[in-house]
Amino acid sequence: MIHPDLVRWRYPADHNMALFSRRTKPVKLKSMDQLLELTGSGLPVFVDFWQHNNPESRQMDGIIAELADEFAGDAIIAKADITRVPDIFEKFRIKATPTFVIVVGNDSSSGFDLKWRAGGLIKKDQLLHQLESAVSKGSSG
Repeated sequence: MIHPDLVRWRYPADHNMALFSRRTKPVKLKSMDQLLELTGSGLPVFVDFWQHNNPESRQMDGIIAELADEFAGDAIIAKADITRVPDIFEKFRIKATPTFVIVVGNDSSSGFDLKWRAGGLIKKDQLLHQLESAVSKGSSG
C-alpha cells in the first residue's frame, strides 16, 4: 500500500478541462457553391487544395488542423480534395498539390477575390502571417 504522504499530485485550484475541449476542424469543401457560401460569411477563407496520395499534402495536414483551431471565428480554414471537387480545382487552375489560397467575398460575379496563393511545403509561421494579414484587413475594411 502506498502511504498518502507519498502521493502529492493534485489538480491545481485553477485547472480546467481545456485538454478535453473540442478542436475546430477544417471545413471539407464539397462544391463551388459551398465555397461561395463560405466567402459570403465576411470572413477570409483559407483553402488547402490537396490529394490523398500526395506526401506533401499529408505532411501539411497537422499544420492546417492547427490553423483551423487557432483561427476559429476569425477565418474559415477549408480543405478541397482535388479529386472530389473538380469545379473548384479548375476555377483556381491548380497544377500541383498542396496549393493554398486565401479568398475573401465580394459582390462580383465570381463571388470572391483571391488575396494570396502559394504551393508546396510552407512553414506554419508564413501561413500564420498571411492569415493574420487577411484577418486584420477584413476587420478594418
